[in-house]
Amino acid sequence: MKNLLIFAYYFPPLETIAAHRFGKMCRHMPKFGRRPVVICPDGAGGLDHGLEPDQVIRVGTWETGLDRAAAVETTRGMNPLVAPLYKLGKRLRFNLRAYDRSVASWGRAVQKAWPKISGKLPTVDCVLSTYGPSAGNWLARRYAKAMGVPWVIDYRDACSLYPLDRGPLVRFTDRCIERHVISRAAGFVTVSPTLKEIIGNHFGMKGAVVYNGWDPSDHVDAGGEEPGDYLFYGGRMYPHQMPAFSKLLQALAAEPHQRLLFLSLGPPELEARLRREADALGLGNRLDLREPVPHAEAAALAAKARLTLVVEDLDTSGKWSRGTLTGKLMQLIALPGPVLCVARPDSDIGEVLTRTGKGRLCSEVDQIQAFLHEVDNGFPPGDPEGIAFFSREQQAGELCRFLDDVCS
Repeated sequence: MKNLLIFAYYFPPLETIAAHRFGKMCRHMPKFGRRPVVICPDGAGGLDHGLEPDQVIRVGTWETGLDRAAAVETTRGMNPLVAPLYKLGKRLRFNLRAYDRSVASWGRAVQKAWPKISGKLPTVDCVLSTYGPSAGNWLARRYAKAMGVPWVIDYRDACSLYPLDRGPLVRFTDRCIERHVISRAAGFVTVSPTLKEIIGNHFGMKGAVVYNGWDPSDHVDAGGEEPGDYLFYGGRMYPHQMPAFSKLLQALAAEPHQRLLFLSLGPPELEARLRREADALGLGNRLDLREPVPHAEAAALAAKARLTLVVEDLDTSGKWSRGTLTGKLMQLIALPGPVLCVARPDSDIGEVLTRTGKGRLCSEVDQIQAFLHEVDNGFPPGDPEGIAFFSREQQAGELCRFLDDVCS
């Protein structure tokens, strides 16, 4: 059995989608010849990783870096020599993704603890870092070299290549820093074909797609009940999603028997905007906007829904949003009901829905209405083989085969 060292800032007991990725995938790796050992911060939550105690090494405490009371970013835990420069950079809007606050806070804590950590580690043949944040990449660069083993990066997004509203000097600096940091990496994995194309072409690195995947533990049993009379969406809203939400509401306005149950994580201004649009279209109480509920309760509502929803960017002017493949989608394709995704027509989501037979990618109001009619008439349950491919167990196999290739 080969040992794989993983630097992961997001890991159980945290319950974020980012923590689910390796928090659920690691338990399947031994089936493919790799025993993971994870270095991560401690945190609050109830997610179980399923590993033995000696496979998880905790250093420091997970934090968002945000002082919620003041709603500003803090420099708590950072190197005191770096903190003033970091604060100055923030004031000047010099926002870097290849070097963020985690490098000087959690990364610093791991470096200080390394003499003790190294004494606990088995012999490893490969190192994996998870991005974001960027501390994992800096740590993997340093310690993979010290141990003389290959290093692979797991990208959940495109780091410095991500199209943020930043000046050309900031983008150039960020990309130069990232190119320097990852120059020692042997390859990368990421969550969608488009991200693989963008990152691989820019940095000239060997890559593979490892989807977030679904796991049986993600779901609750719907108890054989008849589907509910509602469409289900749960999560936070972002400005880039609002045009897609508008088209969804327009489609629902023409279908008087359709109701949308929305467990919202905010923000309040977008909730208010959604309510105004729904009222203007005459939806009334058919938009059931609720506060978030515990995970088990939300999972039960999703499992009983007539269909579940994924809402993403409709803008086709850039390549980036084509590759957005939320971990939520992977959890939804394994539920009993179909999935409606409202997004740009060339989204990578379409390939997942086609392979699994679990739903439709729609970009226009009439497409959404046509799919709602399909569901009314009895949408087929999907292709079991296609759905199984996206399980976390199979995706763990994809990752381990790529690591074997890199290490050989």
